[in-house]
Amino acid sequence: MLTTTITYADLNATFRKGLRNGNWRRLRFLDKALFRAAMGYAKQGRSIVNGKLIEKLLGFVARLKETKGM
Repeated sequence: MLTTTITYADLNATFRKGLRNGNWRRLRFLDKALFRAAMGYAKQGRSIVNGKLIEKLLGFVARLKETKGM
């Protein structure tokens, strides 16, 4: 069982890095929509605890943080 949570600060930092390195534009439309929805939910002071949603978001985070060296 995955017991981690994702906060707005985590999502925002990842989003900004993805914008800077150009990986944000490589995501599919629905992936971007899910990421934005999660950011909107977390921005209200809540943290994301649903296991399936966290798995999907961690996949997006990994793709957004990739660099050319990877």
